[in-house]
Amino acid sequence: MKKLALLLVPVVTALGTMACEDDPGSNWIPDISIDTVVDTAGDPSTDTTMPDPTADPIPDPTSEVPDTIADTSVDEIPSGVYGTLNISFNSTYIFDYDLLVADTTGAYLSAHMGGVVMGGAYTGTYGSGGVIPPAGAAQTIALAAHAPAEGTYPAYVLTLQQSQSSTAVMNPMVQMYFPNDTITAGSYALDIQTAADIMLVVLNSTGPSSACALAVAIGGTLTVTNAVNTTAEGGSLAFNGSAVSIYHPTATPLGDVSSAFTSAGLTICPIE
Repeated sequence: MKKLALLLVPVVTALGTMACEDDPGSNWIPDISIDTVVDTAGDPSTDTTMPDPTADPIPDPTSEVPDTIADTSVDEIPSGVYGTLNISFNSTYIFDYDLLVADTTGAYLSAHMGGVVMGGAYTGTYGSGGVIPPAGAAQTIALAAHAPAEGTYPAYVLTLQQSQSSTAVMNPMVQMYFPNDTITAGSYALDIQTAADIMLVVLNSTGPSSACALAVAIGGTLTVTNAVNTTAEGGSLAFNGSAVSIYHPTATPLGDVSSAFTSAGLTICPIE
């Protein structure tokens, strides 16, 4: 199982402290959990398999993802690539996730600006004219954060890309999750099929404590070129990827994977 810890951070730039969209007094979206969608090995003893499709869905966001696909009220689109991303990330300071959550003023972030990738790390297009970072953004940043183990979830590293106008956070944002915090140089799968995959999801904030899934990477490759002290705050991390295919959750090579997100508390973004 993967843990999806959605995070919005205030950013101190030449524009001043940027608060979260819709709620200047809050800077984070609560943690939710997402299971991997398909177990390609077909081993029923692993927790990456889907539950019995005849079983009733369990609404608890920390529960296993049901095999049934929920009605997301989003128009279907033909199966195919929804967009592509290029990735170039190089940070000399991995932040502490809990300190970022508590950093309502941006003081913690501004104290470690060497860890902030100015201009962002994820660029690309999606849908009918959508761009990442969003058009009109005054500032885009990317960073990495170390999150501690919680319950059955191991410690892990996530990356966040966020853009701002002069007054608020702009959509879309990108978040990517390593399956744990033991990262070494090499190639990794960008996918949601097994517990070893790195999950990359494009999100839209829909309110101070809610978000929708706009796209997910399936079948891509991420190359880590530098990974130092990734098991704690203060390490460094660099990676890249080229022409990574992203898909709307309703139309992926795995089929409609909307339930992997809706059962965890997200909605599915409208097709753009």
